[in-house]
Formats: sequence, structure tokens, C-alpha cells
Amino acid sequence: MSKITLETTANKYLISIDRTLMDKSTFRAFFERLRIEFLADKMNTDESDLMNLSEEIKANWWMQNQVQIEEKLARFSLGGQP
Repeated sequence: MSKITLETTANKYLISIDRTLMDKSTFRAFFERLRIEFLADKMNTDESDLMNLSEEIKANWWMQNQVQIEEKLARFSLGGQP
């Protein structure tokens, strides 16, 4: 039996993946990547736009969390609890 099978019905694609092929976290990461690809295609954008958006999100996150992270790192480097 194949590790991955695909069935087609009138309005669905049914994909079966043998659990021995990948663990749960790998499957979730794979599925999330598939979902993102679908959404990106639906947005009619290209990878460059998505990479720019990704960098913007990371920069904004860092601006919002930088002080807290640096404080925790400073406490940790002084032997305290993070």
C-alpha cells in the first residue's frame, strides 16, 4: 500500500497519509505550509510580496517585544530566572 493516496470525488480531493510517514508535528507544519500556499495563491500575490510581509511582521513583533526579551536575557545572563 502507498504511503500517500489521493481519491477524487465529485467535489473533493481526499488525501490519506500513512502515519508512519511523518509525526504529528511534521504533519501540522506540512499542512500549515499548504494552507499558506493556498491563501497566497488566493491573494494573487507572489513570493516576494509574502517575504516582504513576513519581514514586516517580524520587525513589528520585535519592536513590540524587544524590551521584555532583553530584560529577560539580562536577568538570565546574571544568573537569575528568565
